[in-house]
Amino acid sequence: MDRKIISDILYEIIERLVRFRTHFNDIENQFYNGNEDKKELIENYRNVLQELYEFSIKTYNEKSTDINVFKGILQLINDLHITYLSKLPRPIEPVELTRFERVISKQIMKLNNDEDNPLVNEEREVSILMNETIGETLDFDYLSEFKKKIKESINLDIKSVEQNSKKFHVTIPRIDASNTFRWPSLIHEMAHHSFLKAKFEDENIELDFIKKTGINKELAFNKYFASNLAEGVFDQESKLFCWLKECWCDLFACILIGPSLYFSQYLVFLNGESIYSSNLGTTTDRSTHPNPLLRLYLINSIISHRFPTISTIIDDFCNDCSNVIEHFIDDSDINKEIFNSFNLYFTSHFFTKDTQKDNENLSASLSKLMHKYVNLQPEIIEQLSENLSQGLPIPSIKIFNDKNEYEEIPTYVQEIFLSSWVTRLKCIKQNILNIVEKVGDIKQQYEDIEKIVLRHDQAILKSIQVSEWFDYLIDQYDRKENIEIYKKADTQRADRNMFEGVLVDKEIKELILENEIKIIPLMYSGQNVNGKEVNQIGTTSLDIRLGTSFQVFFPDQYGLVDFTDKENFNFEKNSQRINLDFMKGITIAPGQFLLAHSMEYVKIPDYLSGNLEGRSSFARLGIEIHMTASYIDPGFEGVITFEIYNAGPSTVKLYPGMRIGQLRFEKNNIPEKSYSKKHSVKYIGLLEHNLSKQNMDLEVDLIKKYKK
Repeated sequence: MDRKIISDILYEIIERLVRFRTHFNDIENQFYNGNEDKKELIENYRNVLQELYEFSIKTYNEKSTDINVFKGILQLINDLHITYLSKLPRPIEPVELTRFERVISKQIMKLNNDEDNPLVNEEREVSILMNETIGETLDFDYLSEFKKKIKESINLDIKSVEQNSKKFHVTIPRIDASNTFRWPSLIHEMAHHSFLKAKFEDENIELDFIKKTGINKELAFNKYFASNLAEGVFDQESKLFCWLKECWCDLFACILIGPSLYFSQYLVFLNGESIYSSNLGTTTDRSTHPNPLLRLYLINSIISHRFPTISTIIDDFCNDCSNVIEHFIDDSDINKEIFNSFNLYFTSHFFTKDTQKDNENLSASLSKLMHKYVNLQPEIIEQLSENLSQGLPIPSIKIFNDKNEYEEIPTYVQEIFLSSWVTRLKCIKQNILNIVEKVGDIKQQYEDIEKIVLRHDQAILKSIQVSEWFDYLIDQYDRKENIEIYKKADTQRADRNMFEGVLVDKEIKELILENEIKIIPLMYSGQNVNGKEVNQIGTTSLDIRLGTSFQVFFPDQYGLVDFTDKENFNFEKNSQRINLDFMKGITIAPGQFLLAHSMEYVKIPDYLSGNLEGRSSFARLGIEIHMTASYIDPGFEGVITFEIYNAGPSTVKLYPGMRIGQLRFEKNNIPEKSYSKKHSVKYIGLLEHNLSKQNMDLEVDLIKKYKK
């Protein structure tokens, strides 16, 4: 067995275990905080994960080549989800899913009932829900089967939800609710909705397929679908119909969401029930789902037609994924006739040849079902992936505009997902395997790996949040098919010794262009928005926006705060973290205090320091955004924490995205150790605000020691 394949599978096992551990932590924090009996229950689940992790690492480090051992571990993890996870309460659905629902309907897929019929041209809404299974599903009425049983048992006919309902529901495994690597597969389920509106020449995908491919029952190919072809049975229950429908949904989803669908479906296949069944896709199999390898090969073919320039970035990763799946299924020998026939049919169905440009375009009927075509440029994907590999969010792209000036534009979700997967396969996987191969404390290994996975999750979620908001504000930015990425020439770099005192607008902009100061995102640098010129850079400052997470405190609920006493220093008990959607606000009453953070991730060089002040518009309402912590050290990076206090007479409602503060930069001598180089710093590189860590100070440790 190839050692690389074993390594690839081990990585998937480790990441899966980390996601379960995070899920259990969420359950404990939301439901069992302070309940020791229930904490013991959660600890029991964690111990199972720990033992599976240790066994996996031990087996891997012993150079085992038995793939069945690792296959069995993945199957056990799936069993944990299907059979035992329902015993625990389900955490609150993350607000990020609500954001993704809007992104789907604004950037990806048109959800109206019938675009050609104005009488029923109503926008439909998608709702993403968590489920207890390990697969994604799409349905309009989850009680339909139960309603049938009621009718059969007591002859009571309960009205079903019609398929032209304004809402339909897509589900995702509860363990993957915040796992954006899995999200592109939701588009596959939504493609089932579009399949109902797809046009086929014979109004039947089976007959259309047979007519265009010239299939007949004498060919060896037809042993897979012999009963359909021999009896002439073509309906929505037939195997051929189901195979064609599943492949159609795969391929249309890939066109909509981009090549990330390939990798997301790989993850679904690897962690799905069907991959462990024997004889998958053979003549004796009754499954309605095609062989996973066939599906991956077809998706890869569509990528080569739709996104040909991306192949140089992802081809090796695609091969790695297909090799893993090949070793997981019993029937990995894909019938070439099946692939050739399916590939011929679907490419002719989806694409039309443009003889003038000598390329292939999406057919007109299917173009009506998609919102935006995003031309994925390799240099953009590589740039965004580089940001992610550093743990930084990627909500915008630096470009040259029509006036050959610097500008930032929104990153679309198709680019975010693909960049995320490239980073996962290129950097994150290797970083985690490096940790595993070092002999050391297993528990510490587990925690270090968890930090890597969760940091990437946070960066992607923040990227999607801000990208959607940015796109929303500038209202359907019409991007060119090919854009020129902004690159500052090295010969034009400014001499930092030129700067003195507080930086002014042109100096701030110069250092941002040279990446000396990083502001992610810088949304407006002089653009015209809704008829007004908006610039985030002021005369001597940079506007800072309010982020989406808040810490709400319960006044004196737990009494005294004593830094030396663990029982009296638990902000988890006397406060609650709230993640808000952009469309919702949070009220702050007179005398109330909140913690919040900036939308922008800020990184400043060692020769600059920063100073945070509130904007006068909020000050006139009595809103303060910092208590004493206005100074930002040289070398700082991360979001800026706001300590918001309402000193005014009125309750005020705050919304994420509001420009609530101003940041000034001032030149200083380079310190011996900047903020980022100190080992004792407590708030470095955060993507959200953090609670007070005063209990980590040396003085507190000394007082604890002498109190004992």
